[in-house]
Amino acid sequence: MSFESNVKKRATQLIPDYHIENPSDFFDELSGSNKSSSVNLNKFQKGLDDGDLGRRSTQRYSLQMTALIVNQVSTFRTTTVNISTAGVLLAEVVPSHLIGKEFEFLLIDERASGNDKYLRFKASAIGGKFTQRIQFLSSSPETQERLGQLLQDLTALVA
Repeated sequence: MSFESNVKKRATQLIPDYHIENPSDFFDELSGSNKSSSVNLNKFQKGLDDGDLGRRSTQRYSLQMTALIVNQVSTFRTTTVNISTAGVLLAEVVPSHLIGKEFEFLLIDERASGNDKYLRFKASAIGGKFTQRIQFLSSSPETQERLGQLLQDLTALVA
């Protein structure tokens, strides 16, 4: 089974109400092969301060959402503890075979309807062997805008 068909199969199995209008566009967006619809999120992130590796550059917000990691061989479902424009902290430790690798990351906003409830990112797990941290690498402009709107009304956590 090809990577593309495996990702599509897993996404539709785990999210039965998710309708894919054009499967090829869906995969292009997830895989980043459609460069015109992908935004490099590093442009939106300042990075960590070299003098203090524990200090985050973006505000974090306490928000529980369903989170899904999909790669070529597995799927991992959990919830978020907090979220920022740079990434999320998960409620559970990321499986070791996903650490240090790029994968598809899906946030599910239960308050939204239709395809608007899904925010898709290219992401990776960061922070060591028992990490719960996910860093967003890229997303579509629409996803970035929806994430910004979602966080706009929340109160930031103290860093």
